[in-house]
Amino acid sequence: MIFLYISNLIGALIFFSCGTALNSLILQNLKKNSDTIIDIFCGIIYLSFIALIINFFYPLNIIINNLILFFFLGLFIFFTIRKNINLYEVLKKILLIGTISFILMTLSSNYTPDAGLYHLPYISILNENKIIIGLSNIHFRFGHSSIIQYTSAIFNNSIFLTKGITLPIGIILSSIILFFIQNFLKNKKDLFFLLLYFLILIFILIKSSRYNDIGNDIIGNLFYLIIVVFFLELIKNKNKDYSNFFIICLFCIFAFANKVFLAFSFLFPVFYIFLIKKYNFILNFRNILFVIFLSSLFLKNILITSCIIYPIKELCLKNLIWSAPEKYMHANVQEISIQSEAAAKGWVDLKNSELTRIEFKKDFNWFNTWLNKHFKYIIKKIFPLFFFLILIIILLKRKRPKKILKKIKKNKVLDVAIIGSILISFIGFIFWFLKFPLYRYGYAFLISSIILPYCYILCSKFDNSNITKLYSILKKTFIVVLIFMGTINVKRIIVEYQYDYNDFPWPKIYSYDKKNLEQKNYPFLISNSMKIYNPRYRFCMYSKGPCTHYEEIKDEIIAKESNSYVIIIPKK
Repeated sequence: MIFLYISNLIGALIFFSCGTALNSLILQNLKKNSDTIIDIFCGIIYLSFIALIINFFYPLNIIINNLILFFFLGLFIFFTIRKNINLYEVLKKILLIGTISFILMTLSSNYTPDAGLYHLPYISILNENKIIIGLSNIHFRFGHSSIIQYTSAIFNNSIFLTKGITLPIGIILSSIILFFIQNFLKNKKDLFFLLLYFLILIFILIKSSRYNDIGNDIIGNLFYLIIVVFFLELIKNKNKDYSNFFIICLFCIFAFANKVFLAFSFLFPVFYIFLIKKYNFILNFRNILFVIFLSSLFLKNILITSCIIYPIKELCLKNLIWSAPEKYMHANVQEISIQSEAAAKGWVDLKNSELTRIEFKKDFNWFNTWLNKHFKYIIKKIFPLFFFLILIIILLKRKRPKKILKKIKKNKVLDVAIIGSILISFIGFIFWFLKFPLYRYGYAFLISSIILPYCYILCSKFDNSNITKLYSILKKTFIVVLIFMGTINVKRIIVEYQYDYNDFPWPKIYSYDKKNLEQKNYPFLISNSMKIYNPRYRFCMYSKGPCTHYEEIKDEIIAKESNSYVIIIPKK
């Protein structure tokens, strides 16, 4: 257990050193105020795209990953000695993040079933191979893999070993939790931001604070919530520095790279420029980094799936030899798109109907099925939030309500920013509801569409008088929730502690059973270029790859090698 704890501390240090070093290099004197958690977020993003770009040319193997590890650990030592950083403040937050992550990770499993289906198998592929062209023809879900798989892959090194791939998710989630705790505690004199941070924080603690609940969708959605509050804080503080525009753009790219559904987040930096009237930000030469990051992301998508964004058929290049234009092909974009939308709308819950998937997903034929099953699931997920919404109203009702909007009119630009944020979130919510109304795909839109107008309306009725008492009550409530969720995790650890398994007590990456034994996959497609494997059990998990449980594709594809790159081509 000590090794897991120390590994979390080292992992957080790596992200911090990467973030603070590259921010200093890129932004130089533009970044006036340093925030350890923001630097960690930036480090996560930089390292993720560094890994993505490296994988175009090399596998993310132990040698490459060792170079990354020791380079950024060396940078931390350099910045500690040569730069003016508050070492006490940095180490305090690293310690908090490492501790939270350690508690979340200890004796946990990975996200079920997606981790076993394609997250972990994709990470294994990254560790073993440079980019494989046409990879989605082996398993169409590889086309859905997110940037976080690259972040995970670079933590397989000589110190953490293979199990190190589980560190980034725990550290990212812990950093997000600490970010909201930090901002909740410091916003004790502003009613809107006090309520905003409190409600988001409580929601995350109750519904997103278990390691095995965190997949690609959750990370992206949590970053969307960060973007919303970061944007509003900039407007409130009248902060017009380019460095903040740069950081919010980084956050948007990362959210999008985790979940393309979150493309609506790009409206925030555009809105920010509009509000502060700093149109010259658009032409800043540093923006070339965003072009590089997005270009590398789109190039990766094209090489793996033949689509700029998969599976949007209008953005696919049908003439590429690894494209799958025919409906019978495993990774056919049109079929995957239909299946994905129908599945999100509850196709698996449809009973006794002759509707096809295409008919089901159109004209709200899906609505009653979705309403009877997944809508109830969504209500169950957000019900605790409504409890706290009602609690806050009861607390505020003790004071005499004001007439209207006196508080928010003190800062008209902030007023516009809040309304704009509500509109952006609501537009995202409508799109989510009409296309992919699955909770985990876009719950940040849903939560923002509830919390933002709620806080806005309350602040139009009540001012900041007696906010100290409200803050004290909310702080005590937060502490109770934190203790409650911490107790749940500790209880889980106590229960699971009796079961010894491979790589105890790290999260399981080889199987979902109690022993976490490594799988011995068997090759079912062999060529001079490569072997493709099938799992002996249901899921590939982290095992010898490329691995897919779709054994039928062995008769549908061929593997060729060109200029040292493997290309998976569907038979036509």
